[in-house]
Amino acid sequence: MEHRVRGQMKKLLQTVYTKLIFSVYIIGFLYVFTFCAGITIQQFRGPHWVSAMRDHAVARSTSQVEEIWSLSNVYMSDPGKGEIYLTATDGNAFLIGSLDANRLESLIKIDMETGQVEWEKTLRRSFLNRGVSQIASNDNLVFVGMDGTQKINGETRWGAASIRAYDPRSSEKIWSQRIGGARSISTIVVTGSMLNIDGSYSSKSSYLDAQTGDIVNTPNAVDGFYLFTNDGLYIDQLDSFRARDVKTNAIVWEKRINASVRRSPILAEGSLLLRTGETFGQAISLDARTGQLLWEYEDVISNIAVANSAAFFLTRAGELLAVDIQSGAILAEVSFETAKFQDIERFGYYVAAWEDEVLVNLGDGRQLFAFHFTPNS
Repeated sequence: MEHRVRGQMKKLLQTVYTKLIFSVYIIGFLYVFTFCAGITIQQFRGPHWVSAMRDHAVARSTSQVEEIWSLSNVYMSDPGKGEIYLTATDGNAFLIGSLDANRLESLIKIDMETGQVEWEKTLRRSFLNRGVSQIASNDNLVFVGMDGTQKINGETRWGAASIRAYDPRSSEKIWSQRIGGARSISTIVVTGSMLNIDGSYSSKSSYLDAQTGDIVNTPNAVDGFYLFTNDGLYIDQLDSFRARDVKTNAIVWEKRINASVRRSPILAEGSLLLRTGETFGQAISLDARTGQLLWEYEDVISNIAVANSAAFFLTRAGELLAVDIQSGAILAEVSFETAKFQDIERFGYYVAAWEDEVLVNLGDGRQLFAFHFTPNS
C-alpha cells in the first residue's frame, strides 16, 4: 500500500513538474512574442511626432546675417537631458529626425548652401538598438549614439548603448562599437582623431579611435568628460572643471561652475565653450590655458556651434546670437517674430555652423532656417 502511494505521489509530482516547465516555456514565449510584436509595431508606426505649435519668421536681423532658405515640417528628435541632434561638417548639415510625420527617425544630410536634401538613412531600431541619443562629426565621419535596450549590470556589453560612424558622402555605416555598461550615450566629444564617450550608468569613460571605432582606453569615469587640448592638457569635470598635464596628471587650473554641463563641450581658438543646464542655461567661455572666465550669456536654450571665429546659440527671448569667441562681443543678431520661444521643455532647439553658413532648428515650429554670416560687413 505504502509503495503504491509513493508511486502515485511520484507520478503526481512528475506531472506537476512537467506542467510547470511547460508553463515557463509558454510564459517565456509569450514574453518574447509580445516584445517582438511591440518592436515590430513601433517600426511600422514610427515615432509620435508632435505637430508644429506655431510658424516662425525672421522679424529683424543685423547686416552681417542674410537668410538664404528655410524648410518646414522638419521633425527633429526632442532633447531629454542635453542631447544634440544637429551637426555640420564640410558644408553639409546632418540631423536626426524626419521630413515626414509618418516616417521613422533618420540620419538626414542637407546641403547648407542650397537646402537640398542629399540623402536620408533610416536608423532602424532592433533588439539591440532602439533610440538615438546624440550626434557629432569631424571632417571625415558622422557619429551617432544609439540607446541600449535594457538595464545594464556592471560593464555588460550585450544590450548596451553603442556608437555608429557613417560616411558623410555615401551614408554607408563604417563601424559600430558598443559601450560597456552604458544605457545611453550622454556625450560624444570629438578631439582630432579621438572620441571620448560618456555613457550613462557606465563606470568607465571610453576613448575610441575615430577612424576605426577601436577602443583605445577605458579609464574610470568622471562626472562629465575628458577633452584633450593641443597644449598637452586634458580637461575633465567633477565638482568643477580641472585642466591636468597629460604627462604628470598634475592639476594646472581648476574652475568651479555652479551648474551641470550636459552637452558636449567645444574647444575653439584657445577657449573652452560650455552650455550649462538641461532645457535652458548659460553659454560660458573659459580660457583653456588658465581657466579664467572670458564671458557668459544667460537664458540659452540651444547647443553652441562655432565657425568663422564666432559662437552661435539661441536665447529664450527668441534671438540667434553670434558672439566673438575671444571677447564675447555680439557680432550679429537675428530676431524671430515670436517674442519668446514657447514649450522649450517639449521641443528641441539646435544650431549648427560651418564656415559662413549657420543652421537654426526651431522645434516648436518644426522649422529649419539657414543664414549666411559675414562678420565684417
